[in-house]
Amino acid sequence: MLVCVLAARVVWLGWLTFFFISPQLEGSRYLCLAECGWALLAADLIVAVTGRLPWRSLAFGCALASAVLVSVLSVAREVGVWTRAADLRDRVLADARAAIARQGCVEATFVGVPDSVDGAYVFRNGFQEAMEPVIGSAKAGHDVEE
Repeated sequence: MLVCVLAARVVWLGWLTFFFISPQLEGSRYLCLAECGWALLAADLIVAVTGRLPWRSLAFGCALASAVLVSVLSVAREVGVWTRAADLRDRVLADARAAIARQGCVEATFVGVPDSVDGAYVFRNGFQEAMEPVIGSAKAGHDVEE
């Protein structure tokens, strides 16, 4: 019996790397589908536990209110991260446009643009595409707006 348990654990260790979530939240996309199952399990547990209590409606209401409160706070925190990432993106693009206009560049290369903010991607890729309208208009001889 112990050998079977150990064998199952060894096989499971190979999958552990898929579920490692780094500080930048890379790998968290693998947990999105599992969140549905955890939410159903949590809801089922709340109903099962509160159904056995004599004051079930009060207990159910408190458990439900707690779950909603935690969800609202979590969503607000996550939206704040993405808002900070969007603000940083806008500042970087504005600074890059200003640098192109100030220097009168026709060809521009930028190095060290921010990758992410607390897991929210800023310019993991796509910086060149975001700058294409600016660089394209500079090549055509049009003034670049700041």
